[in-house]
Amino acid sequence: MAISAHMKSLHQTQVSLEKFRIQLSNRVSALSRGVDEAEMPVPEVYAALTLQAEAMEGMLDKEIAGELHHWPVWNDWLKHVKGIGPSLAGQMLALLLPPLVDRGPSTWYKAAGLAPSEYEGKMRLPRPRKDGGKITYHPWLRRCLHNVATSFVRNGGYYREVYDEGLCHVVNIPRIKYGALRTQGSQSSQIL
Repeated sequence: MAISAHMKSLHQTQVSLEKFRIQLSNRVSALSRGVDEAEMPVPEVYAALTLQAEAMEGMLDKEIAGELHHWPVWNDWLKHVKGIGPSLAGQMLALLLPPLVDRGPSTWYKAAGLAPSEYEGKMRLPRPRKDGGKITYHPWLRRCLHNVATSFVRNGGYYREVYDEGLCHVVNIPRIKYGALRTQGSQSSQIL
C-alpha cells in the first residue's frame, strides 16, 4: 500500500506543478501582449521560473517512471502500448488506486463517469451540470481513461477489433475490416 500512496503523492505534486507552470506561462503571454497591467514586470524572473518549473516537471516524470517498475501492469502490459507513457500510466494508477476490496470495477466506471444512467427516458453518460452544480464523477480520471483507451484502439489488434465491432453495432452497418471505416465518407468515419 505504501507504493500506492507514493504514486498518488507524485501525481498530486505533478498536477500542482503543472498548474503553476501553466499560470506562469499565461502570465508571460499576457505581459508580452500588453494585456497584463503590471507596472514593473521582470521578464528575466519569469523566464528563470519557467525553466525551473520545466526542470522540476522532468524530475517528477523520471520519479514516476522509476516508480512504475514496481507495478506489473506497467511492466507486462502498458509500457508496450504506443501512446501510453510513464506520465499517463502513472496518472491512471494514481487515480484508480487503492482498489476497493469489497467492490468490483463498476465503482471505477461510476467514479470516472463511464456508468450510464437514465435521463429523460434515455441512457447517457453523466455530463457537467449547466448550472455549475457539483459533477458526480472525477473529470481527471475520465480524461485519463479516455486517453488510455484511445491509445489501445489506435494500436490496432484485439482492442481495435472490439471497438470496430461495437461501432458497427451502434451505427448499424455490416462488420468490415479494420481501417475501412475511416476511408468511407459516411457518418461512421466521423465517429472515429
